[in-house]
Amino acid sequence: MIRTTAEGCITFDDAKRHQERLDADPDFDTSFDQLIDTTRMEKFDISADEARVLATHRLFSPDSRRAFVASKTHVFGLGRMMEIYRDGLAYAEVEVFYSMDEALKWLKREEAKHNAM
Repeated sequence: MIRTTAEGCITFDDAKRHQERLDADPDFDTSFDQLIDTTRMEKFDISADEARVLATHRLFSPDSRRAFVASKTHVFGLGRMMEIYRDGLAYAEVEVFYSMDEALKWLKREEAKHNAM
């Protein structure tokens, strides 16, 4: 699992660079799940068009899960918008949560299913 923590003000360029770093990392496996913790983020300075670009960039496999944890309503809303942009695409499954516990349970449920196979 990849754990990403966002703090302060995150811009489109910050998020895009993070995607590029993951993509270029030789240890990165597209089947990994991702936990994105934005609970310490103050502002998500990204337009709707930029959110669409980030959301539709295919980085993870369709079998992966990405949990987005947000404690602020506006950040949660942008996470939901990005989730909707991915709907119907053969990309990783994305869910947005207010609670870290809920996000981890959702991710672990998938891990348990993979371990049973």
